[in-house]
Amino acid sequence: MPKKLVIAEKPSVARDIASALGGFKARGKVFERDDMIVCSASGHLVELCMPEEIDKKKYGFWRLDTLPILPETFPLKPSKSNGYRGAVRKKKDAEDSNGEGGSELLNIIKREAKRKEVTGIVNACDAGREGELIFTYIMKYLEIRKPAERLWLQSMTPGAIREGFSRLFPAQTKAGLADAAICRSESDWLVGINATRAFTVRLGGRKSKETVNLGRVQTPTLAIIVTREREIQAFQPRDYWNAKGVFDVSGETYEGIWIREDFKKNPADPDDRADRIWNREIAESIKERCTGKPATAADKHKETREAPPPLFDLTTLQRESNKRFGLSAKSTLSAAQALYDKYKVLTYPRTDSKCLPEDYPAEVSRILSSLGGDYAPLAKKIGDPSSVYMARRIFDNAKISDHFAIIPTGESPSGLSEIEKKVYDLVVRRFLAAFMDSSVWKVVERTTRVGDDAFRTTARLLAIAGWREAFGKEDDLEPEIGIANRLPGLDDKSAKIQTVRIELQGCQTNPPPRYNDATLLAAMETAGKLLDDEELAEAMKERGLGTPATRADTIERLIGARYVTRDRKDLTPTAKAMNIIQLLEAIPVEGLVSPALTGEWEHKLLQMEKGRISRLGFMREINEFTESIVEKARNISHDSTDLVCEKCNSPMIIKWGKNGRFLCCSNYPECKNIKNFTHDENGKVKHVETQETDIKCSKCGKPMLVKEGRYGQFLACSGYPECKTTINATRNENGDIVAQETPATDEVCELCGKPMAVKRGRYGQFLGCTGYPECKNIKKMGKDGKATGQETVISKEVCEVCGKPMAVKRGRYGQFLGCTGYPECKTIKKIPRAKSEG
Repeated sequence: MPKKLVIAEKPSVARDIASALGGFKARGKVFERDDMIVCSASGHLVELCMPEEIDKKKYGFWRLDTLPILPETFPLKPSKSNGYRGAVRKKKDAEDSNGEGGSELLNIIKREAKRKEVTGIVNACDAGREGELIFTYIMKYLEIRKPAERLWLQSMTPGAIREGFSRLFPAQTKAGLADAAICRSESDWLVGINATRAFTVRLGGRKSKETVNLGRVQTPTLAIIVTREREIQAFQPRDYWNAKGVFDVSGETYEGIWIREDFKKNPADPDDRADRIWNREIAESIKERCTGKPATAADKHKETREAPPPLFDLTTLQRESNKRFGLSAKSTLSAAQALYDKYKVLTYPRTDSKCLPEDYPAEVSRILSSLGGDYAPLAKKIGDPSSVYMARRIFDNAKISDHFAIIPTGESPSGLSEIEKKVYDLVVRRFLAAFMDSSVWKVVERTTRVGDDAFRTTARLLAIAGWREAFGKEDDLEPEIGIANRLPGLDDKSAKIQTVRIELQGCQTNPPPRYNDATLLAAMETAGKLLDDEELAEAMKERGLGTPATRADTIERLIGARYVTRDRKDLTPTAKAMNIIQLLEAIPVEGLVSPALTGEWEHKLLQMEKGRISRLGFMREINEFTESIVEKARNISHDSTDLVCEKCNSPMIIKWGKNGRFLCCSNYPECKNIKNFTHDENGKVKHVETQETDIKCSKCGKPMLVKEGRYGQFLACSGYPECKTTINATRNENGDIVAQETPATDEVCELCGKPMAVKRGRYGQFLGCTGYPECKNIKKMGKDGKATGQETVISKEVCEVCGKPMAVKRGRYGQFLGCTGYPECKTIKKIPRAKSEG
């Protein structure tokens, strides 16, 4: 009997499909019945070969003369990562990570696909670009040429799975999506591989230990962060004053803020506000002429309606989770993915739509009726979803591409983690809010006049909670001038108003805030254009950086490459990032640093999904762009100067390095003299004299010098290279360089008894013994500043060198076994793979 082979994206989905359709018998990792076989991948089982795997002799060493690398066809290989790329999936289900390697799963798919009774294949991978790529690469690598159909699911409930199988369509229908997926993969490979190799070799040499990581999406994203950091560094604070009046009416007091009633926004001065006084003398004169004087007041009453918020797409869900809970984009996506495919309580999360299909009101009614607990009373207040205030905006087929908005499925959740509970609750409440009535505010705006001076007071009362009842609090309100919780009435017209006092408050303007996950996601979505207007932002979405599914991964890659650090919520670029963006702008390589231009590439991929542009034309442009990147890296120019090397009398030139520009001898490599430089008041280049300090080296007693490194300034011993002592440096309140004290902790070294101190290494902060270098004990540090209390896990393995037990340890490449006799015995080995059953 003919059978169809269903290939799911991961084992848990294969099990769900078999369970929903019924009648299957398990055979190891395969589920089979009379007319169908279900097996699975585990994420990306197949990936593009690296250059050295294509031609080791030619590309094994990084050299400029072998660039650009432009394969006519891209060979594929089994993925070594066992599926999931990047940092999207923080942890897998037990059934998705049972030790079965990618090659084994590929062999299972190949074996089942080659069976004679299998006459067709069903692509049951995630309904999106990445799912299409996973399936396409498997089919291509295994050379499976049987007819294929597509399963397209919006949710993972049993009913949705059964309905999806009743509506299978030819895989060729999604040919545009497959082309876009392959083009995205190959273009990222071309730009990333060539740009990274070219600039790494050009700036650091062929043997450079530090890679200059560049990419089609990550580098423009980094440029957005760097541009904001420059604005912060260049910001000059301005002093201003606010004048607050305290007024008495019939024995009750209220406050008002002095304002300029004729104020108009000035685009040339974005810091100006109606309530800001830029001259202290003017502020003092207001205080002098108003204190103790009689006043008059008039109230203006109005009602304002606040429309419900739209449903979530992935980006707005990530932004809201970051704003409310401080969750990273990665954490939110990981939780939403688990709520979709593991718990079946949310619809497909990797969507860019905030709308639902026009035939969905009945399904919305079913979901509303199924919500229990705290949600049930709110759901009962919603009538016919098709007749609610914002129904026309919610149900709109024109604003749905492949997937509709993220909404609950109506299934009851259980066993959720704390983060998953927060994300689920946020989605459900947003879903309820979208179908509720507008909120109505009663606003009283009082203008109090003392002579010709006006003071503004605004009181706001939530008259009808409307959709805000879904969240239970009056949050996310825009600040207004003179906002007040209560306001004494002016019912008695004969009541006299007296100015009790005028309080002056000195303030300073603030620099623009650093990006966090929420604001960076918004900037990526609109290719760097920070648009507050939601309609304008929607219009820019097709020209954003990356896709909703990949933006979280891009942020994590920047952090992993040490271009960006995350301090609480803030994302701060490192000196390395500032230097590389400065270089790319100076050359210039516009396509790598321009968010708008990169957004155009993404727009073309979306057009390809819809069949409007060809794959060949897109890849031709990418090849040309890649060639231009390599050519510009190859032709990085050196600037000549009037300076002469004091060691060999050769001219000094300005070069680019991975840490920025520097002075070096033109007689390199015979003379390796290098210096930092600056420009004098006439613009001429001069080298920065080595700054000697009064601080003495703790080891040899010689003076410490101020040096510049990849993380900024530090102190180094003048006895280098004989003495290599370095100290972290900072500047005191007078701007002088001082040694930065290593913050000691309450932790005590168990080896020597000395206190442990907080130190910083290439992977972040850790605890190190203050007895270093005599004692080299280090420990991981938790968020509370204390040593993480992880107990050593002893394995059953025994060291073949000394006979002591082996312990599970973690290094930069993951877990491994290390001898418990370390440091006397330094034996290490891989953790043996668990044998799979069946």
